[in-house]
Amino acid sequence: MKKVDLFTHGKVSELVNALKYYEELAAEFEAGRVTDLSIIEAAFADFDPLGESIVALDGFVHQNSEGFRKALKKYKKVTSRSVVGFTRSYRSHILYKASCAIHELVVALSNIRKRFRTVRDRAGNGEWEPPAQFSRTTKKYWVKLT
Repeated sequence: MKKVDLFTHGKVSELVNALKYYEELAAEFEAGRVTDLSIIEAAFADFDPLGESIVALDGFVHQNSEGFRKALKKYKKVTSRSVVGFTRSYRSHILYKASCAIHELVVALSNIRKRFRTVRDRAGNGEWEPPAQFSRTTKKYWVKLT
């Protein structure tokens, strides 16, 4: 459990640091101290991999939480002993707390992305205009019921 906690703590810290960097960069753009739009485009390119890292961490946390839960369930079934002590101590582990942190990371990424989009729109053409033409493609599938 210690290795999983250390790995989870490292990944959460890494994501928090990346989000802090982009939050500070957004503040610099909003204050007008930085005006290079290529930096904004580079940040937008980094947001997708950052989001994918958050999703991967969420999968890791869920998978390991389920693994520990099932191991405790099997232990209880085989030994007929109580696992209340293990369950209480589990709630103090980083792995348990990480699921709440992941939600906060997603919200923070969304807010930072919105701030960058606002700065880009202000520096660019202003209001977003929809495309002149819209094309839709559809695929139809036939389902045969037997």
